[in-house]
Amino acid sequence: MRRHLLVSLIIGISSVLLILAGCQRRTSTETKGPSAGKVTTGDRRLAINDQMVHVKFSGEDIYGHLYTPKKHGKQMPVAIVAHGLGGTYQELGGTARHLASRGYMTYAFDFPGGSSGGQSTGVRQTQMSIETEAHDLTAFIKAITARSAAASRRTLLVGGSQGGVVAGLVASRHPKLVDRLTGWP
Repeated sequence: MRRHLLVSLIIGISSVLLILAGCQRRTSTETKGPSAGKVTTGDRRLAINDQMVHVKFSGEDIYGHLYTPKKHGKQMPVAIVAHGLGGTYQELGGTARHLASRGYMTYAFDFPGGSSGGQSTGVRQTQMSIETEAHDLTAFIKAITARSAAASRRTLLVGGSQGGVVAGLVASRHPKLVDRLTGWP
């Protein structure tokens, strides 16, 4: 009971902080031009692969992008970034590409019903809730970590705004699926 109260308190405080952070000015994540798909770190430019991915389950088609470093081993650690309310996979695309430049197999996806501009299908925006998003994220983690290139069945979750709340909820419910968790404004 005490642990449940502590987890609820942490999720509640995280929710408020992520909502406040989400109200800040948004920056653009440009994906066109000569430097698209590259991350600059100091004086180095690290090349990134970008591949469209569809995960299908329960009548839903979850659309996303897989980012990997162009030079990588057979297996990589997994990171999944979850956007906030009204966002799309592009909202945290810069974060996903940065993680890929650090050796992660990184996925950014659209929550079904998460925004009017998202490309995932199966849930209308008026049907979406934190619970439907938690269900979708859990299914997405299981599908992605089942791939042979995944170095582990546990993943790093990065959530922005409402995506951070959902990531925290999934991490508390399924600790065997999540290695690390971070909120991102």
